Amino acid sequence: MNRARHGLTIAELAQSSGLTARALRHYEEFGLFTPDRTAGNSRIYSGAMLERARMIAELRTAGMELSEIVEAFQAEGDTALRENLTGRIRRRLDDLDLQRRSLSGLLERLSSEGPPAHGRPVFQR
Repeated sequence: MNRARHGLTIAELAQSSGLTARALRHYEEFGLFTPDRTAGNSRIYSGAMLERARMIAELRTAGMELSEIVEAFQAEGDTALRENLTGRIRRRLDDLDLQRRSLSGLLERLSSEGPPAHGRPVFQR
């Protein structure tokens, strides 16, 4: 039986998405999920919510703040969401590239055998 077609429990969604049940409940508070409820008040998530959960998990792993994710998912429609996330990801990549260049420069300076800046050891106070 295809559970995604009929809905997933919170445990199934957590296992399939890589998010914890606690995170899913937390994200629900921010409006990222609006699951249906059973007669016993258990949450039931659709297949579309599984895809959303997987995307949120990837965005969090990539370092995107929850507030940014919430803001991005407030976009109306798939096209607007895609454009919003694309812009945010491009800006994040630009920031990471700048950080990488800065760290590479520091590493190069620390690895060189020349005298430290200002004629004193770098880590001395």
